[in-house]
Amino acid sequence: ITGRIKFLIKDEGLDPSEIMCLTFSEKAAADLRKKIEEDEYYINSKVDLSGMQVSTYHAFCRKLLLENSSSTGLSMSGGVLDRSLFLVWGVQNIDKFEFDEHIEIGNNSLKIIEDMIDGISVFAQELILPEELEKYVSKKLNDTSTITDPEELDYLHQLNNLVKIYKKYIEFKKGIDVMDYDDLIVEANKLLECSNHKNVLASVQKNFKHILIDEF
Repeated sequence: ITGRIKFLIKDEGLDPSEIMCLTFSEKAAADLRKKIEEDEYYINSKVDLSGMQVSTYHAFCRKLLLENSSSTGLSMSGGVLDRSLFLVWGVQNIDKFEFDEHIEIGNNSLKIIEDMIDGISVFAQELILPEELEKYVSKKLNDTSTITDPEELDYLHQLNNLVKIYKKYIEFKKGIDVMDYDDLIVEANKLLECSNHKNVLASVQKNFKHILIDEF
């Protein structure tokens, strides 16, 4: 990626501000920027790199959402919280999720909630909301005659229980005005896809001629 950035600036004549590089961790973003800034070509040529955006996916999405809060209706006043808060919430409210007999609750509450939160994260990262998942599961469970594999049937029931906590999870986050890291990806995607706010997508496309993706 550092080689491609140099090619774009040196050979293609791009301004550094027209390049955005996204990586997964803050450490990777810092290391990448350091490698670029310490390159002799930029130092000798006195290229101004201050306008080039090197950040994590989540940092880019958070910045985009904050800059367009009037378009999204998201204040994000409660901040972005990590999974530990949500695990505590889940364990404290496990009896309120109305799981059916396919989930046995004993002294395994934390393990159940951990698996559920991880499952929610998988679907959120694929941009699958609980309503869509619920529709799929209901359709399958309403006609189980075509399901011959007991494991598939059990999996559908587990998804059905996941939908229950998935809905409550979204309600909980809205209630205290917080987001998790998956929400940043989901909400940024919704904003960029929204037909009522085409100006946001147009602005990103205008500002960044090249978007380089690392480790994703």
